[in-house]
Amino acid sequence: MMAALALPVALLASCGGGSRSQTITLGAVAPWGTGYGTQIRRAIDLAVEEVNRTGGINGTQVQVQFKDDSANGARGVAMAQELVADKSVVAVIGHANSTVSVASARVYDGRIAAVSPSSSSPDLTGVSPWVFRTINSDSLNGVELARFAGSRGHKRAALMYENDAFGRGLVAVFTRAFAGTIVSVDPISQATREFEPFVAYYKKVRPDVVFVVGTEGSGIAFVKEARRQQLDAELLGADGWSGVTAGGTAMDGVVIGAPFSDGSPRPAAQKFVAAFRAKYNAAPDGFAACAYDAVMLVARAIREVGADRQKVRDWLANMRDDYDGATGRFRLGANGDPQGKTLVMQRMKNGAFVLEGGQ
Repeated sequence: MMAALALPVALLASCGGGSRSQTITLGAVAPWGTGYGTQIRRAIDLAVEEVNRTGGINGTQVQVQFKDDSANGARGVAMAQELVADKSVVAVIGHANSTVSVASARVYDGRIAAVSPSSSSPDLTGVSPWVFRTINSDSLNGVELARFAGSRGHKRAALMYENDAFGRGLVAVFTRAFAGTIVSVDPISQATREFEPFVAYYKKVRPDVVFVVGTEGSGIAFVKEARRQQLDAELLGADGWSGVTAGGTAMDGVVIGAPFSDGSPRPAAQKFVAAFRAKYNAAPDGFAACAYDAVMLVARAIREVGADRQKVRDWLANMRDDYDGATGRFRLGANGDPQGKTLVMQRMKNGAFVLEGGQ
């Protein structure tokens, strides 16, 4: 958690008039060619479109400068440097991947606020007072996922993780919090697609649950192999598995912990879901919801204090009131993490995620 996605870069033209700046420019950086990148970009486009349709920010229209970091730390640093150097950019939405966010944090530090919608590694907490996120740290998510596994009566867990900051951090927290026995811990790469030996081994050690931390590409391949070999274990994933819906009904039964469900009854969530479906004829996932909230938070900051990099950072770090967004009511803290958010457990059924246990 690639090629650039072919979507519009600037959403609306300038508002013009007087001596005021013609547009407010935000930066956005992620691997747009991935499934989660697509969701993030769509949500950014939707949020900016909504802001502009209602008069922009204090009468000024918003546009977005998109950069593709290919989920690569070195490229992410280069893209961050370009955004920092462009003085028209007021704030950044990104990066999407924990490893890239951690690597790029030193570039943003002291220069421009960056708000990640999906970088959840504990390593990001407090790494820079200029870096924020709208998703919980895995220091909280891992505990909730381990508790869920325990609540299902699972005593033996096998762990598999993409070997990056996201995977290592979440697996470490899950391991400490899980009350049962860890029977296997296996690192993989995001490009791994051959899972026959892993599943064959799991059938020998007989875990009750296999907890996988990764993205949808490796996730779909793993679940299909587990089904082929008829592995008798519950398959549990983190929010990086939100995109396994692309695997269709073959993914049925998989459980994930995510920051958002499109089935949430909250009015703010349903308003977002309806707008996303109307625009894209598809359901939004947690990546999209967190990206939408990131844009709306930055827009509120600019509306309150103006298009000034330092003032926007200060507003985000010292929020006085909760933001009521697609992913719930929360505020950001001085360490960059959201306060007051929880995971939503969801299970795949008939090719789509539904709330687990009537949440």
